Amino acid sequence: MGQRCESHLYKRVKAASGSIIFKCLRCPHHVMKQFAIGNKAQCHYCDNKFLMTPASIELLKPHCGCRIGSKKTEKVVKDKVSNVKDAKEQVIDQLLSRLR
Repeated sequence: MGQRCESHLYKRVKAASGSIIFKCLRCPHHVMKQFAIGNKAQCHYCDNKFLMTPASIELLKPHCGCRIGSKKTEKVVKDKVSNVKDAKEQVIDQLLSRLR
């Protein structure tokens, strides 16, 4: 078995069952879409580490927000999260609720 990464380089794929999963391109790790929020990931474009947000799980190649100018990213951000601050607050709230 391959070794796990510190932060994963995710790609969104459709599983044979029809569900959406995120697979790491460097190790055997994978996670279902609904459990990806809050996971450590690495940006495909600038290599920064970031936490997966509701906006990033809608992207084929999740990124840290460095490509906000793209039409797809703007649409996802408008549809899913009003701004980056709200996304961070949602992730923090979800992490805190897991600890309780």
